[in-house]
Amino acid sequence: MKPFAVLRLAIYRVLAIVLAALTVLSAVMPAPALAAQTDQQVKTVRVGWLVNNEGFQDGNPGERLSGWGYEYLQTLSYYTPSWQYEYVSGTFTELMDMLEAGEIDLMPNISYSEERAQKLLFSSNPEGTERY
Repeated sequence: MKPFAVLRLAIYRVLAIVLAALTVLSAVMPAPALAAQTDQQVKTVRVGWLVNNEGFQDGNPGERLSGWGYEYLQTLSYYTPSWQYEYVSGTFTELMDMLEAGEIDLMPNISYSEERAQKLLFSSNPEGTERY
């Protein structure tokens, strides 16, 4: 083998090792920083889950949840990645009392009324509407 070819092979080996090391380090290094950042920002949001609200909120907390209301919250979670939902089940009256007392943070599927608006905050965009 010619001396130039040996030198060229050695350079390729060193470059391959350096490139492999950089690849491994770039994959490992950001993970702890990202994990630490998300741990500090996570907020538990307690959501009122109306039991037996077929089609809108199906299932019980701790089980598989589904329905339009659940899908709406999952879509909302794309815009609020630091929120972690904790579902609290109950009847409509129980959940409204909990919402007014601050025991739950969010309750889907509440019809707007002037009386309720004096006690609760309603979004400017009701469920089922889109604004861009």
